[in-house]
Amino acid sequence: FDQGTFAGTMRVAYTAPDRLSDVIFRLLPNGGGIYGDASLEVSDVKVDGRPIGAELTGGGTTLCIPLSSPLEPGETIVVDLSFDGRGARSSEGGASGYGVLTKGEAAITLAAFYPLLAPRTEEGWVIHPVPGFGDALVADYAAYHVVVTTETGLGVAATGELIDAAVEDGSTTYRFATGGARDFSIAITDGYEMTEERSGDFTVRTWFTPDDSDAGRAARRLAIEAVALYEGVIGDLPIREIELVEVTLHEAAGVESSGLILISSEYAEHPEDPFYDVIVSHEVAHQWFYNTVGNDVIDDPWLDEGLVSYLSHVFLEQTHPGAAGDQLRRWETSYEAASDKYDYLTVASRLFDFPDVSSYTSYVYSGGALLFDAIRSEIGDSAFFTALSDYYRENSGKIATPADLIGAFERASDRSLDRLFAGFTGN
Repeated sequence: FDQGTFAGTMRVAYTAPDRLSDVIFRLLPNGGGIYGDASLEVSDVKVDGRPIGAELTGGGTTLCIPLSSPLEPGETIVVDLSFDGRGARSSEGGASGYGVLTKGEAAITLAAFYPLLAPRTEEGWVIHPVPGFGDALVADYAAYHVVVTTETGLGVAATGELIDAAVEDGSTTYRFATGGARDFSIAITDGYEMTEERSGDFTVRTWFTPDDSDAGRAARRLAIEAVALYEGVIGDLPIREIELVEVTLHEAAGVESSGLILISSEYAEHPEDPFYDVIVSHEVAHQWFYNTVGNDVIDDPWLDEGLVSYLSHVFLEQTHPGAAGDQLRRWETSYEAASDKYDYLTVASRLFDFPDVSSYTSYVYSGGALLFDAIRSEIGDSAFFTALSDYYRENSGKIATPADLIGAFERASDRSLDRLFAGFTGN
């Protein structure tokens, strides 16, 4: 914990969607960018129990494992490997990266800390460089069974359900499992308060410092209210637990992982601010659109970020109606200013088309949210939320495309929305 290092082994069972001659894993921390100077190394690669040589490319971010014989569609292989790495170092003067794979003073965050199996589409393996802003992780929906061992006395928040924990010789071993997730993330804390609150069969846990207990209490309430609202208008989540952890983040107010949400300590200082409602409800909405329904966050970042930004507005309409109106006006100002300055961009531009984080957020978050507000105004609440519910149901566990979402809105409203979408996306 003190050194911010980690090590592990993993076994992946993978069923080929088409004929394969290799299997690709991503080592995202080695790409720098949002992961700063974190690092990840791999050793002892085996396929079906046999050692095999693997090649690192893409600046150490892509591990290519050749297969001795092609894998036919529907056939399954088992890949075993060992890995170790180090989180980026956070300090009072700043940190490298967002803080999602980082050793801070009282916490270590472990997102994308292990080799991630690259998803595969009709075009082949999905392999993108690691960006300096935005999101990097594109992954298949998978079941996880994870064993975590750390020194006794530390708090461990993680994706999935805690099955059991055992203490031995100063170490505690935890077993977690989840039936489906885009990723498995962990936050290990020292001196935090963990508080659990249940609503029906749903559990929300917060891991906040004692000084920010009010922010933890507010986060639990907001998360429970957001889950109730979104399940009512979109559909039930397959996961029934969410962890919210206060940590030091840089250039981010909150960050989503599967079943685990990071909340910036900076914003935890003011939980009474309506923007705190936005942060929590935005990241909770990602459990529907990122975790359950995936998308390519490099090619189509608006597909989840624009949508969950707007869902935070839907939530704010319930909790702070006046602030919801102010939020729309801020989005309009941000989007219009960016459109004037970067008229060659659109809401649907790829992440790497944006020259900086400001233009990215103005188009993808602000412009994307305004697009969904325009759709809602055009087709009405009933068709709007019916479309979101249909899109969610039809694409759960998949990597969705813009055509999937647009089609859902057009079917629910029984009208063409080409002109409306073209006004925001250019096509």
